[in-house]
Amino acid sequence: MYGRRMNLHPRWKGGLTSLQKIIRNMPEYKFWRKYVFQKDYFLCQMCKRKGGRLNADHLIPFSAIIQMYSIKSANDARKCHF
Repeated sequence: MYGRRMNLHPRWKGGLTSLQKIIRNMPEYKFWRKYVFQKDYFLCQMCKRKGGRLNADHLIPFSAIIQMYSIKSANDARKCHF
């Protein structure tokens, strides 16, 4: 019953998933993210704080990376060697 009414919600966009969400759920992204945290000893590269809510894309925002490398799909993201 709930699934039938989703399209009545004012923010419903037809079941589309954002490109950022698709990329962030890819195994390659999760591997890269873990690698970045381990490489930097779980330290923020801006403020040198350890642990907490770290972002692997702190120096360059994720949205900027997508734009800089003209990533339009998951396949484009897989080919990108950032």
